[in-house]
Amino acid sequence: MNTEKMENLSRFEAELASAAAALQAFARGPAQSAADEVGASFERAGERIARALSGAAMGGENAFKRMAKVILEELAKIALQRLFTQGDGKPSFFGARAGGGAVNVGGAYLVGERGPELFVPRQAGEIAAAQAGAVSVHFHIGGGDANAIAIARHQGQIAAAVARAVAYGRRNL
Repeated sequence: MNTEKMENLSRFEAELASAAAALQAFARGPAQSAADEVGASFERAGERIARALSGAAMGGENAFKRMAKVILEELAKIALQRLFTQGDGKPSFFGARAGGGAVNVGGAYLVGERGPELFVPRQAGEIAAAQAGAVSVHFHIGGGDANAIAIARHQGQIAAAVARAVAYGRRNL
């Protein structure tokens, strides 16, 4: 080859090497920075999307909890209303007797020495408030053969009431 062609080839190779070096410098410098910024932007966008989805899920969960609470409260109201009314809609809840007092047939009374209990007597009587160490059991029994039959029919209940009174007295002496 002639010299002129050789010189042109050398200059071309030098320019090519210079262009490659400039391209590498660009790839390591501004192009790398731009790529890093694009990657960071995608990462921040992903975090915002994740927070938004998490917030939506939490909001939905809280809304569901509130809805369930309202439904349960309404069902409890309906249950209490049915519990404390007779079939004709008249109230049958006659009050609380934690401190003792008279009770009537068919009424519901709130009683209980270890927490609230609902008591519905089958006959009129009295709830006696137990004093420390003292227990009273009251039965109202009229005269006649019909009442003797009633006593025999309810002897299990009478025995259970006496046994509860004895157990209560034993615990509180």
